[in-house]
Order: sequence, then structure tokens, then C-alpha cells
Amino acid sequence: MNNIILIGMPGCGKSTVGVILAKELGYGFVDTDLLICEREKTTLQNIINKKGVTELLRIEGIVGEKLNVSNTVISTGGSMVFSPKAMENLTKNSKCVYINVPLEEIKKRVKNVDTRGIAMEKGENLDTLYHKRTPKYLEYADIIIDVPQNSSIEDVVNEIKTKLSI
Repeated sequence: MNNIILIGMPGCGKSTVGVILAKELGYGFVDTDLLICEREKTTLQNIINKKGVTELLRIEGIVGEKLNVSNTVISTGGSMVFSPKAMENLTKNSKCVYINVPLEEIKKRVKNVDTRGIAMEKGENLDTLYHKRTPKYLEYADIIIDVPQNSSIEDVVNEIKTKLSI
């Protein structure tokens, strides 16, 4: 295993868990959403507002396809799983961890749906995204971390380390 890829819904804790996991393992940390913002010199929400969801997904795919790191925890955008070439690149020599948080908990955590930069078409909401994305998360996951309602970040990090035998 070289990298650890974190996938899951917006609000599941990929970025927060990723930073702590990387620190504990002595790994680097990359957030692909931040790479997109750096590349485009704007926010994810601005990309959606000015260019549309399809363009954000295209850019996200490019970032995922070109990312070349080692000994790194990679927090992906929640929609990265819709780019097969990106996921093929990211998952080679890596373990892919799906942080599975129940939909009701996601709804509690994600209050800024309209400004957060979530790749969501008009008419979609967290419910439709959850049901559309969950099969893709399960498809790519080597390991699934089911997060109970009152879990701490440390609980999630420790569960990942346990399941990866680290």
C-alpha cells in the first residue's frame, strides 16, 4: 500500500479525518477539492455558478487523473468516483476507504449546500446525491468505515488504521 484514498459524501469528514490520519502515519495529505481551487484560481462554487456542474466534474477528473503522489492520504471530492480514469489512477497501489455516514447525519452536518461547491444538478438534493453516489462508493471501496452517529474523528481514524492493519 502506498496511498490511502478517502471517498464519501460531502460532510462525511474526509478532509478532517485525512489530515489527522496523515499526521499519525507520517504521510503527506492532499485534498483534491483544494487542488481544483488552486488550478482554477477560484472556488468550487464559482466554477459551478459560471461554468456548470459538468465542467467541475471534467476538471475534477483531470486533477484525479494527473495526481502522482506517494505515501499520501488523499481526500477526494465526493463526485470523484464518477471519473473512472481518475479513480483508476488514484487507486493503483492504494487502499480506497469509504467513510460511510448515514444520510440523516450528512443532512445535519451539511448546512451550506448552495454555497459549498457540491457537484449537484438543479433539482438534486442531498437525498438524491446520496442514492446516486453510494453505489459508486461501494464499487471503489477496499474498506468501508461505517460511522455511528456519535463517533469522534479519532474513532474514525482509529477504525481506518485498524482495518488497514496499520
